[in-house]
Amino acid sequence: MKLFSAFLLLLTPWGSFAQGEVETLVNRAVQSYVASPHHRGLLVGIVEDGRQQFFSYGETTQGGHPLPDSVSLFEIGQLTEVFTTTLLADLVMEGQLHTDDSLAKLFPPNVRVPAYARIACEPEQLVLQSDGETDDPLLRTTRYQCIPANLDQTAPILLCDLATHTTGLPGLKRRHFQRQKNAVAPYTEADLYRFMNGYEFNKPSSFIYRYSPLNTALLGLALSLKTGQPFEALLIDRICGPIGLPDTRLTLNANQQQRLLAGHSRKGQPTPPGPSDALAPAAGLRSTAKDLLRFTAAQLGLIHDDWYFKVSFAHNPRYPVHQKGRPNGEVGLGWLLTPLGEAGTKVIWRQGQTGGFCAYLGFVKETNTGVVILSNTANAVDQIGVGLLGELNQRRMVVKAR
Repeated sequence: MKLFSAFLLLLTPWGSFAQGEVETLVNRAVQSYVASPHHRGLLVGIVEDGRQQFFSYGETTQGGHPLPDSVSLFEIGQLTEVFTTTLLADLVMEGQLHTDDSLAKLFPPNVRVPAYARIACEPEQLVLQSDGETDDPLLRTTRYQCIPANLDQTAPILLCDLATHTTGLPGLKRRHFQRQKNAVAPYTEADLYRFMNGYEFNKPSSFIYRYSPLNTALLGLALSLKTGQPFEALLIDRICGPIGLPDTRLTLNANQQQRLLAGHSRKGQPTPPGPSDALAPAAGLRSTAKDLLRFTAAQLGLIHDDWYFKVSFAHNPRYPVHQKGRPNGEVGLGWLLTPLGEAGTKVIWRQGQTGGFCAYLGFVKETNTGVVILSNTANAVDQIGVGLLGELNQRRMVVKAR
């Protein structure tokens, strides 16, 4: 098995540390992942102050095939979401939409979009936690009873609810689409409309982050309806074209098909390509490390100054996120934010996974540092990305302090 290759894409000065130091960090970070007998190909991209490096491991398929490179195509799964939410941010900054526009406003009039009951919370009587009266606030709690304020008053699903996964919509379950007889067929817009027409919320919205691909699929459909363009054409015109991402696509041409790697299960077995259907705005894109590192550079303001304001709008935290192992997290428009260290620094990131691929993209604005990791095996790579960003930023902080 071919184990390792490193190469540079851009040669611009950087004041962090030498190429050999970065290579040592990356090799150490990926060591256990690439040692697995189930591993196939892995590509790591690093951007610091505009300089990009790529590190390649493994092989594209079992049996001595070549290493993946910066233009090898991977499925990126849920990482697709931040392209969809960047599209939302672009349309908002251009004045064509507002994040608090309702989904129903953009959908056809014959589609009934479910709404939330407006709630009112009234305090119940004080409940004492001891046998006697007490003024100690630690020994008492105030309970609130929340009921619909008025059965005739409802609150709509907003675009920002979809982009932050705070709608309360369920995860992707075939039963919601009445698809038992043809469960493997691609999802269609008609499926999404049928779901919306038949779904009812069983409780008022609590604005708690709960991931569902339906949120981003519906958001992508709404943006397409608003502009009158198919989603992929809209994405190319407004995001991929202006930033310069020629290989980030739903539909691949012949050349791109040749560069698309075969996916592998967690145990290293070949898997079929993922479908491209009505759920594509949530998880359908294919991309390369070269494109994704350029997209990362745009998030850091290293290319196209005008784009920095648009992407930063999507970075702004909007709701808390409670995830095991990631305390004090937040969600922006599609992006997740997690504290890094104790200095108030945050990693802005997203990961993705399909049946045969895994992807991670994360960056730290304070140090102009970003990491992209792509694997054509369905074993998570986010911990590699988090560890690398921690190491890179710690060393940059030390260099800065000298």
